[in-house]
Amino acid sequence: MGNTSENKAKFFAQYWGQNVLHRKDGSYVSVCFLNPIKDRYLFLKPLSSITDEDAIEVGRIVFPNLTDTQLILVKDGVVNIFSSGWNIDGLRMLKIFDYLRWEGYALPWMGLSVGKQIEYGWVKLATS
Repeated sequence: MGNTSENKAKFFAQYWGQNVLHRKDGSYVSVCFLNPIKDRYLFLKPLSSITDEDAIEVGRIVFPNLTDTQLILVKDGVVNIFSSGWNIDGLRMLKIFDYLRWEGYALPWMGLSVGKQIEYGWVKLATS
């Protein structure tokens, strides 16, 4: 997946409607077709900074019968979801990706790691 304007637009579309598009004045606006993306980036959260609440929501998708207390124990697994070996069906994985993107987390896309997205200038990560 190359660093092209078309690929950047497709990537940005995943975050449609969220106030994560950096403007030249330093503010953030909603990703939509009215806002240009040239020389812009998305300001996203690293998955390593996932909140307890977001980890619980992801856990509910994977393990719907666990209590909140049990679900918080899967937080480390959520952070490592792409390498943890969880056996998750496609529909649940899509729900997880959609939820995490909606909450503004940076995720791999079409074979591009978050590191590559940063290298391309498409993403900057929020620091704690």
